[in-house]
This record gives sequence, C-alpha cells and structure tokens, in this order.
Amino acid sequence: MKNNRYTDEQTVNILCEANETSIAATANKHAITEQTIYRWRRIV
Repeated sequence: MKNNRYTDEQTVNILCEANETSIAATANKHAITEQTIYRWRRIV
C-alpha cells in the first residue's frame, strides 16, 4: 500500500488555495503537478 505524501486535511487546504489563486502557482508552491490538483478535485 502506498503512503500518501499529504494528509486529507492538507489536500483540502491545497485545493482551497488553488481556488483562490491559479492552479499553476499553487502546484509550483507545493511541488506537485497541476494534474494532481485536478485529480484531487474529482476525488474530493
């Protein structure tokens, strides 16, 4: 089983931040891809 890098709470906080700013800026800040943010949106 794979370990998650971010907890559920951190994921939600990153998604909220992405809604307030650009997805690209948020992705760069947290060292994740833009696709990860889109994937998290579908799951959450």
